[in-house]
Parts: sequence; C-alpha cells; structure tokens
Amino acid sequence: MPGVPDKPSIAVLPFDNMSGDPEQEYFSDGISEDLTTALSRFDSLFVIARNSAFTYKGEAVDVKRVGRELGVRYVLEGSVRRAGDRVRVNAQLIDALSDRHVWAERFDRQMDDVFELQDDIVASIAAIVGPEITLAEIERTRGKRPGTLDAWDHYLQAVASVHKMTEADVAEAMSLLKKAIEIEPDFANAQALLGYCHLHTGMHGWVRPARAGFDEARRITEDAVRLAPTSPETNQAFAFALWATGDPERAVTAARKAIDLNPNFAEAYVILGLALTFFGEADEGLAACLRAERNSPRDTRGSRLYDAMGHAYFMLGDYGQAIEVSKKCLHQDRSMFGALVTLAGSYAYLDRPSEAKQSIDELLALIPRYSLRALRKNPWFVRPEHIDKLIEGMRRAGLPE
Repeated sequence: MPGVPDKPSIAVLPFDNMSGDPEQEYFSDGISEDLTTALSRFDSLFVIARNSAFTYKGEAVDVKRVGRELGVRYVLEGSVRRAGDRVRVNAQLIDALSDRHVWAERFDRQMDDVFELQDDIVASIAAIVGPEITLAEIERTRGKRPGTLDAWDHYLQAVASVHKMTEADVAEAMSLLKKAIEIEPDFANAQALLGYCHLHTGMHGWVRPARAGFDEARRITEDAVRLAPTSPETNQAFAFALWATGDPERAVTAARKAIDLNPNFAEAYVILGLALTFFGEADEGLAACLRAERNSPRDTRGSRLYDAMGHAYFMLGDYGQAIEVSKKCLHQDRSMFGALVTLAGSYAYLDRPSEAKQSIDELLALIPRYSLRALRKNPWFVRPEHIDKLIEGMRRAGLPE
C-alpha cells in the first residue's frame, strides 16, 4: 500500500490469564487476537500476524528477544484477571530495542456481556496505542541527523509541528511534508497531512482568500484518496476538506468510510461530528465527538474536537456546555475563531452581555473584518434555521453588520 513507507512494527503477545481458571483462557486470548486485528486497521502500523505472536504463549518473555525474532520495534503485552463479575486488564507497550516502557494502563470493567466487554477493552487499548506509537516515533526522530532523515522521519516531524498549531509550525510542517513526498511520491498519508495543513492556513487567515487554502486542501486530499483509497487517514483528511469547502453531506460519507476502515480512529469521529453538526444533525454530531473524546483522551489536537462539540451544544441549546467546551478549545488554541463565535453567541443567549462583548472583541482582534454579513455567507451550515440562530446570537453579542 502506498499510504505509509517503512511503517513502525508491533507484535501483540498473548495476554496472560491471571484468573487461576483455565476456562477464562478464551477471554484473554480473544483480547489479544482482537487487538491484533484492531491495530492492523491503522495503516501507519505493520502488525505481526497472530500465529507468529502466539508462539510465545505460556513463556516467560524477554521482550528484546521477541523484537529480534519477530523483527518488530514495539511489543504490546498484558494480563487479564477476573474476580466474580469484575475484570481487570493490564496492558503495556514496550520499545523492544531499548526495553523501555512507552505506555501502560489498567482497565477495570464490570462483567455483563462478555463480547461487549471484550469489544470495549480492545477499542480502548487500540485507540490509545496507535497514537502512542506515533509519539514514540516522533521522539526517536529527534535524535537523528538532518542528512539521515527518510520520508517517514520527515512525516513524523511534520506531525509534531502540526500539533503546535502556530503559523510558523504549520509552515514548517508543510515544508517537511513536501520533502517526504519528494522522497516517496506515493506517500499518501503525507499528502493527506499536507492537505490538512492547507485547511488550517485558510481557517486561521494565514492565506488570503481563505478559499484558496480550502480548495488546495480538497485537491491534495482527493489525490491522496486516489493513491490510497483504503487508508483511514486519507479518507478522514478528504472529509475535512469536503466540509471546509461547503459539502458537509459528502464529508459525512467520507468520514464514515474512514471509520469503517478503522473503527478506533478518533480523528475521523471528530470530523464526522463536525460534518454532522453543520449538516444539521447536532445530536448525532455530539455523539460522534463524545466517542472521539473517549477514544483519544490525550489527543494534542483536541481544539478541533472541542470546537465541534461547542457548535453541537450551541445548536442543541445547551449554552452552558457550549461555553465550557469552547473554553477548553481556546485553552489549547487561542486562534480557533469558531470557538469565540460559539462563546459569544452562548453568552448572548444566556443574557451575559459583558462576556459576550469580550468574546466579540477577541474575535475581531483575530479577524478585524468579521461581520454578520460574512457569517451569513458561511458555506458550512446547511439548515437556514441554524444560520438564523447563530446570526441572532451574534447580533445580540454585538457583532457589527
């Protein structure tokens, strides 16, 4: 697949059954097998097949030896203990080359439906492990000399820059991604991330007109999907670009395809929530956002998630929650003007004029020419009643005509 070259590799070892009951072996084996399948959905990972990993079942494992014998950098191992109607699963991700712990966590659950429980635990672990490996890989590239960086290294450094969300860092990410694509022209995920960067140049006003950034993003992400049609990352980026260019219905379809390809891909749920909310389905949009928040609690790009959640709560009339999550968004990224719009409108509907005015002042400091007229021309909303509601809130808040 052209999605990602030289992927980081991982083996999921059979989880130990610590229950003292041989009949519970099926449950611990099932978690290991399902984790192998779930992690295989991340096209940025190379996952060793179940049959190879299970040759270590019952052994006292030396992680470095496993890494050498299976040719993997990362090993996921763990244990399962059941007592009555309670289950405890411990999982740990280890860098097999250095024998260093990358991540570890404990999951305590009630034993109601065994299959639902297994699905819940597997989804929770898989959604965390994929991003944790990316973070570990980013750290690894920081020790490399510039002349030794390959396409994957350039891509990882771009991911780290994008997470910082400043104009200079996004520009640096775009430069790194172009170098990655020069080395690997079919590197679809690098193209998808480059499209994501163009979206942000438009959304933050770093390119004028903003539409130029959105249109370039749509072109690049569409090319990325053609290169790697079964990549969750390319489909998610294309969904984001479709939404930004005023096509939320197709954005919903593309985001759902990304989720079908990887049901544990938190970022795809964010874009699905965003597209559904602007399409007029705020209830479903909020549900998708809450799933994203649960799947990826350490996501450093949570500003987009909280922006989407803020709009959903606003459209549902829950202005208190809209304010709370919009503040979280702005805490991560002060330049997210959509959160300021939600804040101003929510404060206005709650009859808190001074706070509404403060949000308007901050909004106009970011975008001096922002106005009710500009808001009316926003292509992202589909239903007229939602546009009217937002405009009325902003009028009350003091946004000029």
